[in-house]
Amino acid sequence: MRVHIGRHNSLIRNWHHRSRIALCLLLGGLMAGCAAYTAEPSLLAALLLNSDPRLPLKVTVSGISGTGLVLVNGSDTVTVNTAGIYQFPVRLAIGQTYNVTVSQHPASPTNLCTVSNGSGVMPADGVTAIAAQCGLAYRLGGSISGFAGGSDLGLLEANGSQSATITAGSSVWSFTIPYTDLYTYAVQIQTQSDSYSCSLNNAGGTIATADVSNVNVNCVSGTFGTGGTILTPPVFNPTPQVTTIAGDLPPGSSSGNTDGIGGAARFNGPDGITTDGTNIFISDNGNNRIRKLEIASATVSTIVTGTSNVTGMTTDGNRLYYAANEILYAYTIASGAVATLAGGNSGGGTVCAGSNTANCLEGTGTAAQFRHIQGITTDGTYIYVSDETSNRIRRVALASGLTDTFYGDGDTTLIQTPYGITNDGTYLYVGESNNNRIKKIHMTTAAALNLVATAFKPYGIVTDGTNLYISHALNARIYMYNSLSTGGTLSLIAGNGTNGYVDGDALTTARLHGPNHLTTDGNALYWSSYFRHAIRKLK
Repeated sequence: MRVHIGRHNSLIRNWHHRSRIALCLLLGGLMAGCAAYTAEPSLLAALLLNSDPRLPLKVTVSGISGTGLVLVNGSDTVTVNTAGIYQFPVRLAIGQTYNVTVSQHPASPTNLCTVSNGSGVMPADGVTAIAAQCGLAYRLGGSISGFAGGSDLGLLEANGSQSATITAGSSVWSFTIPYTDLYTYAVQIQTQSDSYSCSLNNAGGTIATADVSNVNVNCVSGTFGTGGTILTPPVFNPTPQVTTIAGDLPPGSSSGNTDGIGGAARFNGPDGITTDGTNIFISDNGNNRIRKLEIASATVSTIVTGTSNVTGMTTDGNRLYYAANEILYAYTIASGAVATLAGGNSGGGTVCAGSNTANCLEGTGTAAQFRHIQGITTDGTYIYVSDETSNRIRRVALASGLTDTFYGDGDTTLIQTPYGITNDGTYLYVGESNNNRIKKIHMTTAAALNLVATAFKPYGIVTDGTNLYISHALNARIYMYNSLSTGGTLSLIAGNGTNGYVDGDALTTARLHGPNHLTTDGNALYWSSYFRHAIRKLK
């Protein structure tokens, strides 16, 4: 019993002792009687520990071979150059939240570091499980050319959702976070500048134990029209010239299936054509292939094989859309992946309203059916299709894959045999081949008017945002309508009506033969020469 009482009294004395020390600390040591207590360092340390229960936030770093790793927790940072256990300068109270992340990855060599157990609440016994594991990694970027002004350009690495912002005047770029070896990347244009149209070369691939620095951004002045054209009028030479830029050069015109540069390349019945400002994409029908022509170097390569009966083509800069055997496909430029968008009548579609409903079904994805696709264009939200013998303009929602009829009811009163189609972001412009006219249709309200009579069967059609260019395939001519509103002038700009294959002065020397679909990059007008197996331009 005495022992228990003694211990009890000792605890009471110790409590009074600590209380007097705390009081002395609060009074700032002004009382003389405090001296005896403040002279007891071990007891003071214990008291200080109990009165300031904040604990250190520590991270274990391993695998690091570069320098300059920066870890952050709110506004608190710690820089790491070697493996070990690191403590943030600011201690945390019990119950305080933390979120440790990487704000800068190591360099020389580049590392990618990931944090595990990085977020939570500080427990009473401290945190010891936060870890940062590092390993060798590689940068993904490239060069930029032609981007001299306007708003920022946005890039996206689609597989990992990492973005990058590029300002005008930049010459190189890279994503902030590096990638591990064997990572398969696909870079896309996320946001175009308001003054320049930019596209990518070498946008997809796989990292192979080295930095990637050849994803090149190429920009040209003018707004990119998502209908596969640059909305800037070309500045033609005082005496415009027709030249052949790829395929057997005049007077040859032999067909073939050869990749190469300029005159060394061979096509077989090229038809559909579109551009992203850097490349021209071509449906090479006789070869059942889709080809890519790099404008700057005139290099022709094959990007899709096994296609057949490809008619219309368009691009939004990231994907190439094309129609083959009445089915719409999307080719992702960065990765090379091909997906079916719409068409095929797999079941579940509903018959189109109106007359002339053969092979005309509305529905989602492959439930839809088209009758005879010719031209296609896009505004980034829909694909618009000229369904020629159905006498309709159909559209496919890119988000849902739903196909419906945008304009026309199958009768010939509203629209007849729509062929080429293009848009400027506000209106569709459609060539009615059997009515010899261009129709203008508002892309929101579907209000339509007859823009201009052509007195010939319009075939290909494209806009530069100010003018329309129209090919007359049967009579070997190309025309320009110099207004997107009524009251403009339709004038001949290339060819004289005599079939032939001659380069030279556009209106006197040059000879055309079957000028088909058209496109423009804001510098020149391009078209596919179906019967001469070539790609030609007017500048």
